[in-house]
Amino acid sequence: MQKMKKIFIIFLLLFPILLSNCSDPVSPDEVDARLTGEWYFIYNNNSPNPSPETTFTGIQINSDKTINSLGIETNTGKVAVIKYSSKKIIKANERELIWEYLLGGIGLSTISYNYRFENEKLILSNESGNLTYTKTKLGAQLIEPVTCNFSFEKDSIFYENEKISAYPSAYAGKISTSDFFLLNAEMDHAFLNIWIDDFKGIGSYMILHDKFEFGEFYSDVGIILVSDSSSTGNITITQYDEVNRMCSGTFYFNATMPDNPDSIATVFKEGIFTVPIYN
Repeated sequence: MQKMKKIFIIFLLLFPILLSNCSDPVSPDEVDARLTGEWYFIYNNNSPNPSPETTFTGIQINSDKTINSLGIETNTGKVAVIKYSSKKIIKANERELIWEYLLGGIGLSTISYNYRFENEKLILSNESGNLTYTKTKLGAQLIEPVTCNFSFEKDSIFYENEKISAYPSAYAGKISTSDFFLLNAEMDHAFLNIWIDDFKGIGSYMILHDKFEFGEFYSDVGIILVSDSSSTGNITITQYDEVNRMCSGTFYFNATMPDNPDSIATVFKEGIFTVPIYN
């Protein structure tokens, strides 16, 4: 009988702990405090084109019911908030994390996850699979910094690559089994790609038909320019160092709207870049 009494007392002592692990200690209108802070994961790229080996992604969950996207500050390798990335939390408790965000060209959209914690990791899951995040903090250096500068003018408007991104926001590369070269850059609401089929290293190359692409997107409007038979352009590679993984050069380009011979040419000029090389 005394043994039974001891077991019953132990159960009473453990019951509050078990109950706290089975329920969230917040009201439905609050953000679960265990979620707040900065979280990230790094995944491997599987692109057939030249690209960085890994990609960083992260989120900052705040008690004021906002979520910010995190990126890497390229020239320091440190975690930082991506500008204009704030999202509204719809729910962040009772094992559900739901937020609302603006999807370019579509409007408001929502994304929903179930969440749990395992071994100090945050695991978000939905029908697409599981994402396992690790806790971090702003300013933490998680990746080696690289030199990554890319800029140009389009119709007298200045563009440059994002300085905080999935890392890095501009790069070049050549497929090792061919002479295919790619220069890629991401700007605020825009991207630019230049391809060279017969790449031989340092030198000057004409930008040929269908080897230039520029896209620009806002909340409900998007435009993509590609090179056609009436387009003219040139890219000059002044440095291509595979040992130190660095590529530099300049470019210019004139393009019109596809399938619209009456459109006024868009002028890309003073293109200049120093970016890392990936294969």
